[in-house]
Amino acid sequence: MSGDRIAAATALWRDGQRDEAISLFRMAALSSGDAFAHHLHGEAAELSARDVEAAAAYRRALALDPGFNQARARLGTCLLRSGDYLDGWRHYEARLFAPGFSTILALRDRPRWSLRSRPGRRVLVHGEQGRGDSIFLARYVPLLAELGARTMVFVQPELERLFARLPGVSTLLRNGQAMPEFDEQVPLASLPGTLGTTMSTIPDAVPYLSPPDDVVDRWRRRLAGPGRSVGLVWSGNTAYDQNDRRSLPLSGLLTSLGRDRHRLFALQVGPPAGETKGTSVAPLASELSDFVETAGAILALDAVVTVDTSVANLAGALGVPACVLLHDAPDWRWGLSGDRTPWYPTLRLFRQRRPGDWSDPVGAVSRALAEL
Repeated sequence: MSGDRIAAATALWRDGQRDEAISLFRMAALSSGDAFAHHLHGEAAELSARDVEAAAAYRRALALDPGFNQARARLGTCLLRSGDYLDGWRHYEARLFAPGFSTILALRDRPRWSLRSRPGRRVLVHGEQGRGDSIFLARYVPLLAELGARTMVFVQPELERLFARLPGVSTLLRNGQAMPEFDEQVPLASLPGTLGTTMSTIPDAVPYLSPPDDVVDRWRRRLAGPGRSVGLVWSGNTAYDQNDRRSLPLSGLLTSLGRDRHRLFALQVGPPAGETKGTSVAPLASELSDFVETAGAILALDAVVTVDTSVANLAGALGVPACVLLHDAPDWRWGLSGDRTPWYPTLRLFRQRRPGDWSDPVGAVSRALAEL
């Protein structure tokens, strides 16, 4: 019976009937007493921004199966989004042992860096998430170096030139490069918890990343012109399974932004960049070979409007004012309310009021740009 309910709940979810699906997931979980069913209920509630309900479901799953690392990690993100960093970081560590983290299997059992580590140790800092997450968490590398670590940082190739200028980096390594000799290791996304970050101790000084001056100067010449210049990003990585929720068509932006007199430039890369064809938006994708180039372009613009993707994190890390469009149940770093984030002082957040409806936040962005 619970299997039938789960199948029916999944069908309702896919059909956009969230409340009905969550109710059926809850019934299936409570009637079966199965840890995975409770996890499914928690996942649906979390994706609907019902974090109290989601956390309770994850805790029920863990009561039945304390080793259910996927549920524990999701409980962590729920708590982080609600601002409970103390317990959130602790549970979030379970992600390292959950399915899908095979990239760090060879490292997680090696000696781990901690606040008790001796100064001078060679510490391998490695990421297991996306480029935006690497940019977001790069702020912790200088802190690690200040504590005496000789940091050896693995980064994605597109971030290599940008991270080469990050203070505190002793050795920069490209993902896929042969593993060097090191004394201790720490996942990049574990540094906030390892360093005991709370809402009041977030390292919020910006900028902490910067492109070379000559790159910025070149982009300023490239984008010079009359009127205000605005960079647009309307889609994240299309390979991400939740990308449709955080993204919108370019036409959805232009409906409001096109009414104002802006010179519009697409900072968008990947397949969605093709949507500029036949519009007034100038495509820059062919010139954005890595994140140093994107950073230079951002610094040459008057404003940036972006969905929740790497460019949002990059603008924040550069200390540039930017408008970030968020769907109704965004990543934990943005929280569930407010138009500001303690992680990035220069960013302004524009949130959906209704799932899938971008009209309110896009309209608010248009009004905000008009006030520049």
